[in-house]
Amino acid sequence: KQRADADRALVDAFAALGNWLLRELDGGNAGLAFTVTALHRHTLDRMLAHALAVGDYEAAQDLLEPLTDYWDAYGLAEEADTWVDRVRTATEDAGCPDPDTPLGSLWLFLRTAQAARFRGAGRIDTAAGIHRDLLAQLDTRPETRRSRQRTAESRRELAELDLVRGQPEEGYPRALAVVDELGDQHELARGYHQLGTVARHRGRSEEAQAWYRRALAVNEELGHRSGMARGCAVLGALARFRGRPEEARDWYRRALAVYEELGHRSGMAEAYHHLGMLAQ
Repeated sequence: KQRADADRALVDAFAALGNWLLRELDGGNAGLAFTVTALHRHTLDRMLAHALAVGDYEAAQDLLEPLTDYWDAYGLAEEADTWVDRVRTATEDAGCPDPDTPLGSLWLFLRTAQAARFRGAGRIDTAAGIHRDLLAQLDTRPETRRSRQRTAESRRELAELDLVRGQPEEGYPRALAVVDELGDQHELARGYHQLGTVARHRGRSEEAQAWYRRALAVNEELGHRSGMARGCAVLGALARFRGRPEEARDWYRRALAVYEELGHRSGMAEAYHHLGMLAQ
């Protein structure tokens, strides 16, 4: 019993650390958060494995969320995929869990993060398949505020994936409906960003810039730095496309500054690449 109590205390302590790491990654000192994650990475792994083994899914998600950001930022796709398999084995025995439970929340987070990773790797159809599967399984559950939110998020992602696959006609009305449906500011910023992407794909650069700026303004209000960096980078790309190199440089420099604060290596590399292209 003493060993079990000690293990429980350790899981609780590292779950609290996971919460702190996530807050720092979202709006604080992400560079520090990544440094701390790297320092305690193996212990965080052990605590995650223990939380899954004893069925403490709330603590498991507290540990998994900052680890997922760390894996994605440092390109550790193989390690992320290993944990995807382990967590899915632990959570999918009973099919689609109730999204209003800790188990369901963990399962939904995992599948959404996996879809985002596939999208980043260019596996658009695979990512879309995950979201269609999520929608089908959520449709079998009783409707709650949480399930409606997750349904709206998956619809938004599918609309954006339609755009990536060159299907703006389908994505545009879906995007409008989803933005109207979403309530929280984080999702609203994503919806505005998506509408900017719709307008850009349709060749309406002025409209795209307006939507992207609205998304950036919301992220600045929230102090959501990764969203701010992404917004500055896409505004840089839009300015470059419109033949405005000085404006593009300004946006990419802003994006780079935030990525450097976050310690986001892939974002930094992309910003440096675009600044190098503009310098030629």
